Order: sequence, then C-alpha cells, then structure tokens
Amino acid sequence: MQDSLIQNRLKDFFKNQKESDAKIFNQLALYIYAIEAKNSDLHILAKLLDEQSLTKLVNYYDGDSIKLPSKDEYWDAIITAFSYYCKCIKGMSWSEIKEALHLPEKDKEMISSIKFGYAVNKISREITRELKEILKQVEGKTLNEILTNIKNGLNKNNE
Repeated sequence: MQDSLIQNRLKDFFKNQKESDAKIFNQLALYIYAIEAKNSDLHILAKLLDEQSLTKLVNYYDGDSIKLPSKDEYWDAIITAFSYYCKCIKGMSWSEIKEALHLPEKDKEMISSIKFGYAVNKISREITRELKEILKQVEGKTLNEILTNIKNGLNKNNE
C-alpha cells in the first residue's frame, strides 16, 4: 500500500535527522492541514493527536464524515459505562457507585440513579438480545464454530 510506504519512508528519513527537523516537519504539516482543510477539522485533530493516530484516523475514515458527540453526551456515555460496570459487573449499589466516584456532596446528584439506571437497563437488554441472537446460531455447532461466530459478530460491530 502506497500510504504505508510513504509513512515508512518519512519515518526512516526523520530517524536520521535531528529532533528539531521532525518538529519543523510536523509544524509544517499542521500549517498545510490548516490551509488545505477548508471543509475539514484535520488541522485541529493534528494538534490533538500524535502523527500515528492521526494517520490511522484518516486512513480509516478516508474522506467520510465523523460525527462527534457533544461534551454532555460524551460524559453521559462515560458515566453510563462506569455505572453499567459497577452495577452489573461488580454488583454495586447506586450509593456505592456514587461513593466510588468520590464526588463532593453537592455534586452527587449528577449521578441520577433514575437516568443512569434506565441507561444501564437499556444496555443490559441490548446485550441480552445480542447474546440470544448469537445463541440461536450456536445450536449443534462445535466450540470452534461458536467462537468464530462470536468473533465475526464482534468484528462486524466494530466496522
């Protein structure tokens, strides 16, 4: 693949250069991203990500749009994941979950057991539904076939 060839050639070139040369190149790349990216936030992403992560991101999306959540949506997802983990995996109560976050008393209402309880139940239902679908395909199969189906299902969801 030409992209990885170019990437490897650049790495080889900058291995033999002074560290300042690599920094100058990266600054130049940021400047070019800013000029070229009239309808893109690539230059902002380049400031936030290391070169390898940025390259992976560009190669993965290859011109497609990325929709990012709002800050509130993102933190709700983080708190939901934490709540699910604590509630369903660790078996903690809501008061234990709130204590585990070490929030000041005035901020403990941020973790609404009703709001996040609903979200945790929704995730549990979705996981149960997906497991039932996998198990329907399992009947009469060998362990290797079952593991392959699970792996394929996980890979399909990550695409």
